[in-house]
This record gives sequence, structure tokens and C-alpha cells, in this order.
Amino acid sequence: SDFFFVFTPIYFVDFSNYLADVNVAVVFEHYDCSSTHGNYTKGSTYQHNLDRLFSSLSSQTSSRKFYNTTIGDFPNKVYAIYQCREDLSFEICTKCIQVATIKISQVCPLYVESIVWYNECMLRYANRSIFSLCETTPTRESWYEGSVSNYVMFSPVVKRTMNTIVRLASRTTARGHLANTYANWTSIDRMYGFAMCTPDINELHCKRCLTIGLDEISGFYNISKVVTVFYPSCQLGYDTELDRMTRIPLVLAPSPAKAQAHIPG
Repeated sequence: SDFFFVFTPIYFVDFSNYLADVNVAVVFEHYDCSSTHGNYTKGSTYQHNLDRLFSSLSSQTSSRKFYNTTIGDFPNKVYAIYQCREDLSFEICTKCIQVATIKISQVCPLYVESIVWYNECMLRYANRSIFSLCETTPTRESWYEGSVSNYVMFSPVVKRTMNTIVRLASRTTARGHLANTYANWTSIDRMYGFAMCTPDINELHCKRCLTIGLDEISGFYNISKVVTVFYPSCQLGYDTELDRMTRIPLVLAPSPAKAQAHIPG
């Protein structure tokens, strides 16, 4: 029998109104500790600068979802970046960065360069400049076993949707490099996707980062219903359940009318 899918033009889903409760748990994903540039010693000037930096971040998260800064002087200068998802509230951003500063100290003690990813935010620091760079290492993937029931129908829809999201997220907008949307791959099944870059990189670098991620994520289309790929400069993913992607109670956009597949130009 014939089937159809509905593609909705890319839109920004703002969940901030539903995320005022700071008791909502943030979800830890991955971390990476790098010894490429060395280590610091306990009680050193570098550790003192790092502690000062972590203490200063909480004063920024109430009004900034992206922030980069430095503390100290060479050779003990610390560079840091945090990014919270634009579709989440400042309250959640604040909580996520608070938790991330604790976590990164626990899992990467004495490393001069480290990164932690949560579903809601990313925090990284280094003893080198990490600003305005397109960096795709280290990388981590988060995915769940279990393929969709009809891969033949699912694969072309998720591929087309993610390609469009990456193209639009690469553009610089008022909300930074971010795009998300949904598409129906059967009359009752829907997939959701998002892509984002740190706002300090340009459109070319954002597209490069997301394109690398798209190549990686495509290998999961036939084996997982939900995948997110994390890089220092970008992340992207898809899911078949919106509440699992956002980690909040399900809030669906109004169902669109039945229509032919359409990719906005």
C-alpha cells in the first residue's frame, strides 16, 4: 500500500517555558581527559586558576547560554568554554554547568585539558586557546540498541531530515548555530532531529563539523532509534521520542496536516 510522510519546515522548539523547575535532573553523557598537553600538580597555580574559573561561571549562566573566558597568565593561563542548549531555560543551564564543574573535576583530576558533555550542556577547559576553532576530537556517541520496525521507510526520511537540519544549523542566526525539526516516517511514527555548533565558530567551520558528524551518525540509521554524536565544536542527533531527546515531559508541536514530502529551500 502507499505510504506518506510529513515533513515540517524547520522551526525552533522552545522548551524553556516547560523547564523552569531546576529539580529536573540533567543527564550526564560522556567525558574526555587529555594528557596531550601535560598535567598540572595539586596546589599549583594552574589548579588555583582553574578553581577560580569554575567559581566564576555561575555568575554567567543566569544570562548566557554560551560563554568563553580566560583566567591567569601564561604558562598557567586557563581557557574555558561552556555551552547550554538554546532550547532550554537559564535555570537548567545554571544547574547543568554547576554539575558539570563538579563532574569534570572528579573524572579528570590534574589534567590540563578536559571536556564533559551532558544532554543539556557542554563544558571544556584547556591550557591553550580553544576559541573560534573547529574541533572534532575528541568525539563520543550516545545510542541505544534497537532498530526501527521498518528501516526501509525510516532511513530515507531520517537521512533527508538530518541533511536539511545540518544545512540550516550551519547558518548564523540570532540564536546561534541551531536547527531542529520533526518528520513523520509513517502515518503514526515520528522522528526528531537537532544540530548545533558553538556560536564562536563561523558558518564554514560549523558546516564542516556537522558534516563530519552526519557521516558518523548515518552509520546508526539501521541499528538505533536514537543517536547523538558529541564533538567539542558541535553535536547532532535524532530520536523517535521527543521526551527522550529533551528529557522533559512530552510536549508535541501541533500535528501538521497530511501533506506531500517537502524540503524547504
